[in-house]
Amino acid sequence: MSSVESIYLFKLAKDKSPRGRKAFAEKLSELFLDKYPALSSREQTLMFDILCLLVHDIEMPLRKAISEQLAEEPSLPRNLAKLLANDAIEIAFPILSLSRALLDEDLIEIIRGRSVEHQLAITVRPSVSEDVSDALVETGNGTVITSMLKNENAEISSKTIAYLVDESQRVTAYQEPILRRKDLDSVLAERMFTWVSTALRQYILDTYELDPDFIDDVMKGAVQ
Repeated sequence: MSSVESIYLFKLAKDKSPRGRKAFAEKLSELFLDKYPALSSREQTLMFDILCLLVHDIEMPLRKAISEQLAEEPSLPRNLAKLLANDAIEIAFPILSLSRALLDEDLIEIIRGRSVEHQLAITVRPSVSEDVSDALVETGNGTVITSMLKNENAEISSKTIAYLVDESQRVTAYQEPILRRKDLDSVLAERMFTWVSTALRQYILDTYELDPDFIDDVMKGAVQ
């Protein structure tokens, strides 16, 4: 940072009015985005602390740019990640979908307290734990649950998988993503065989080892 920039920021920081605070936050954010790759670890930490205090004074386009810049930053502090993740979805999405700074408890709190869009962002994370998956299922939102099922990196407990298999008799959108999951066993696939489409039945036959007697019984019933 140049001496001119330092003097300018110092003058802005002395202005305690709402307008001065906002101007300081905006200028600091612009400098942060411009200088971030070259900042030392100590400078990054200092900037993170300042952003935590001023993030709500920054205009949405700049907050969005900051969120995108920091989404995959391993040193992003949890408190700043939480502030950005609870913002409007335009700002929250990069953090919710990518940042490892958020803990499971943070994600579960957001699932229970924020919008469907926030929930959907969590479903596409590089990894989703069983506890977070359970919280997503508890929303009861078919779109959210389907998106989570399509994420092969989402860990789903055997109890929850069994529940969703039963639900798939009612919610057809669950059927294909469930059947394509690597953690689905043949017992549950066999259970689904009786209510899925012809195409998915063929997929089950091609992918899973089913009891031949069970298949014969199903086919006889279909003929009758």
